[in-house]
Amino acid sequence: MSLIGISVDNRKIDKSVQNIKKVIRLMKSAAKRADQAVTRDLRDILRDEIPVVSGNMWSSVSIEEEGQFVYIVGHDKDKTMTADRQHSYGDIVYYGIRKGYFIVPVNAKALRFVVGGTVVFAKKVFIPPRPGNKFVDRAVLVAERKKIAEKRYKNEFKRIALLRG
Repeated sequence: MSLIGISVDNRKIDKSVQNIKKVIRLMKSAAKRADQAVTRDLRDILRDEIPVVSGNMWSSVSIEEEGQFVYIVGHDKDKTMTADRQHSYGDIVYYGIRKGYFIVPVNAKALRFVVGGTVVFAKKVFIPPRPGNKFVDRAVLVAERKKIAEKRYKNEFKRIALLRG
């Protein structure tokens, strides 16, 4: 094609467009991998900050994919509901207890728990007031301090540069 003395090679333009589309696909793929890695890192950091190292509270921390590049890390309240289904003990740990209260068994004759390696049974237990444990806030601060997002994205985009070499 020639316009006013300018010659354009459509094959070169098509090749350039194909290359640009390929780079865009690579960048989207790298961003998704980085997002997934950051999300896993956040989940692990949040689990590290939970005041217990096992049980429903720890296993309730999960990842949900909400969209192509949107992930939610948090705890599944259904897994941490109290026996009366009125409260999530994740919230109780996080926000604390302003006023002490008694807990009683709902579907059994006694409560069963372990204290210092000994199994204990009780008809009722007093839960004293206590301050909240802001484990989520600490997890966010740890993630920011470690700069996990920046590192993950930097690594993925370096990888693309090496591939494109």
